Amino acid sequence: MPFSYHQIDPIKESLLGSGFSDIQIAVISLEKKIPDVGLFARGLVYGNPLIDQIRERGGVDPDRVVDAVTDVLHREFGPDARMPLQAIVFSATRHQ
Repeated sequence: MPFSYHQIDPIKESLLGSGFSDIQIAVISLEKKIPDVGLFARGLVYGNPLIDQIRERGGVDPDRVVDAVTDVLHREFGPDARMPLQAIVFSATRHQ
């Protein structure tokens, strides 16, 4: 699933196990405004493997899921729809 590779230690161990060294890690946080919450919700539902799961279960109109996600986004991030984001950036060297 998207966003599933998010824990620093397993990623670092994977890099070390693949022969990388001099590993540097930076965690970058920012807050981003969602210009159109409805379109963002549509992208979340239709733009990743979630849509396949919805269709496989049948009986649920994906647009109803988009509407529900839109409502939750408004509730969670407020009228300004400002969402906190975080990226973990790795830099490493691999000698042959």
